[in-house]
Amino acid sequence: MRRGLTFGDLAQHYAEHELVECSESIHPKAHTTIKGYDRVLRNRLFPRWGNRIALGIEPLEVEQWLRVLKKEEDLANPTSFLIRIRTDPKTVQTLLRHSDVKLTLQFYTHAVSRDRMVAAGKMLTAILSHAPDKNGLTAD
Repeated sequence: MRRGLTFGDLAQHYAEHELVECSESIHPKAHTTIKGYDRVLRNRLFPRWGNRIALGIEPLEVEQWLRVLKKEEDLANPTSFLIRIRTDPKTVQTLLRHSDVKLTLQFYTHAVSRDRMVAAGKMLTAILSHAPDKNGLTAD
């Protein structure tokens, strides 16, 4: 890996080779997965890690960052927090005054955004482990 290679360089390469439809990727991804990963890259990973030298990113830094993201999401959406801590959906429905529990679940099942953060961490790991060859970056 080149010493000055930034996370942004690796992430861009990953996006160009792994987050495209009709990809020759070893692990092809569904359209919705590609869009979700792209959103995570643009909104979370690039702003925080884009300019950092990839070899200088420590696992502890990533873990701390993920904890902060989780806390921010919990504070931003108390209803999502209730769903995430497995509060009974009927209780949440009553608190929100939804007429049907299906409505509650439809809007707040995204509250399993802890899964999204885990995915962001896995994506970060996947990008950082993308092995470059002597001439630069490779798709695999």
